[in-house]
Amino acid sequence: MIAKKYPKVTIAHLVQRANDVLTMCRRDREVLFQYGLTDNHVMELDRLLQKSLELTTTYACLRLDGIEKTSRYKDQMNAAIALRARLSRQLRCMISITGIDLKIPPYSRRLYNADIVQDLNDLATACEISRDALAGAGFDFSIAHEARRLSRTLSDTITALEVFRFVKLDTTMYQRNDILQKLEDHINTICRIGRTAFSSQPAYCKQYFRLR
Repeated sequence: MIAKKYPKVTIAHLVQRANDVLTMCRRDREVLFQYGLTDNHVMELDRLLQKSLELTTTYACLRLDGIEKTSRYKDQMNAAIALRARLSRQLRCMISITGIDLKIPPYSRRLYNADIVQDLNDLATACEISRDALAGAGFDFSIAHEARRLSRTLSDTITALEVFRFVKLDTTMYQRNDILQKLEDHINTICRIGRTAFSSQPAYCKQYFRLR
């Protein structure tokens, strides 16, 4: 998704400007309407203001939700890394103690999501392939079952987090930025009308320059 142009002022400042312009439109209605301001201008300004507030609130809530989702993902990732090392270590100990014929799949030293999920699956599969030999040596298969379960859980969490970040969160941010930019452009349009209408009255004209 292409990044949308974003107003250079803060959201709070832009919202305050919009409210100020709405107040001035009501105050100077008769003069402004003589110079091209219409009810549509005012209604559109109010609509953009309300929509920008709505999307800003929605995005802020999604950001908080994203922090919680990321925290859960990190917890699962740390648990997966620890379980991967533990299972691999136990398998090596079984080979060392009993001498069973078991090939332990090497796991990646990288901490990429897909690598860790795949490593857990590979280790769990190795346990299943050598089930008879491991069972005879008294191996506890609960750790292998946990590795399989955690790999599925982590895979689902990674997918859900990516969808959340790149679809829901980014889409809302794009929509918010688009509305904010439209709001700023509309404020500037009304302020131009105000500066034209009060070009002979410096005190009033200055107010519209200040809000552009």
